[in-house]
Amino acid sequence: MSAQGGWRLPEIKQLICSWLICTYHLTNQSVANQAEFFRALGLKVRELRKKSDYSQEDMISFGFSARHWQQIEAGRAITVSTLLRICEVFEIPMAKLVRGLDDGIYEQLDVQLAPRRRKRRS
Repeated sequence: MSAQGGWRLPEIKQLICSWLICTYHLTNQSVANQAEFFRALGLKVRELRKKSDYSQEDMISFGFSARHWQQIEAGRAITVSTLLRICEVFEIPMAKLVRGLDDGIYEQLDVQLAPRRRKRRS
């Protein structure tokens, strides 16, 4: 955090990267289905765009290429910077945009942990 008590952009990016990209949890041995997360994000972004009465071509005026915007809505993985830009366009807090998108995306792994070896005493 900065001296003024607010978050700086690099700290926000690190926090989000840690949250979005952390795919392995030792406590429940599950892995995040990232494709499902980004598909859900794309649907939510499309919903926001339509609710705001913008076409995909209108997104060019916000600095997105038409092709990039189509890929976002199709569920292609995006960077944190792109996510922040989307939030800025729709004037929505990032927490609100991604809230609930991780529900049901964790798949159980069938992982057998290797037994611990005992040290031989000499």
